[in-house]
Amino acid sequence: MMTSPGFITFILRAHLQACRALMIIAIILGLLAAAISFFGLKCIKTGSNDERRKRKIALAGGLNFIVAGLCSMVAISWYAAMITAQFFDPFYGGIKYELGYALYLGWAGSILAIVGGACLCCSYKGKKQSKPGIYKHDYSTVQNAPSNFKRTRSSENTMASKAYV
Repeated sequence: MMTSPGFITFILRAHLQACRALMIIAIILGLLAAAISFFGLKCIKTGSNDERRKRKIALAGGLNFIVAGLCSMVAISWYAAMITAQFFDPFYGGIKYELGYALYLGWAGSILAIVGGACLCCSYKGKKQSKPGIYKHDYSTVQNAPSNFKRTRSSENTMASKAYV
C-alpha cells in the first residue's frame, strides 16, 4: 500500500515530531527576535525615539533570542540522545545513525543565539541615580567668572625673548 507524502508526519515517532515542532518554534522565535531587535537599535529612528523604550525593545528581542536558542538546543540535544541510545542498543534492529556535522552546527547556532540574546539583555541598563548633594559643583560660575590673568602681547614677547634653547 502506497502512502501519500502528507501522511508521513503521522508515521514518524513522537520524539521526531516533537523535535521538528521545537525547531519550527525556534525558527519563528528567532525571526521575531531579529525583527524586534531591529527596532530596538539606537540608530533606527522608526518607532520611538525614547531611549528608555528602545532599551526595553532590545531587552524583549534578547529574551526572544534566548528562548529560540533554548528551543533549538533542546530539540538538537534530544535528537542526539535518541541517536546515541539507538546506536548503543544491541537489540535495536533498525538503521543506526551517528552524530554528524548538522548536529554540531545546530549546537553552535544555539549557543550563538543564546549568547547574542544575553548580550542584548545586558545592553538593557537603567540610569544610575546619583545621590543628591554629593560631589556636585556648578561649573557655569567658573566659566563666567572674570579673569584676573589676561595675557598681553608685551608679556608674550618678553617671555619669548628670555627663552633659552
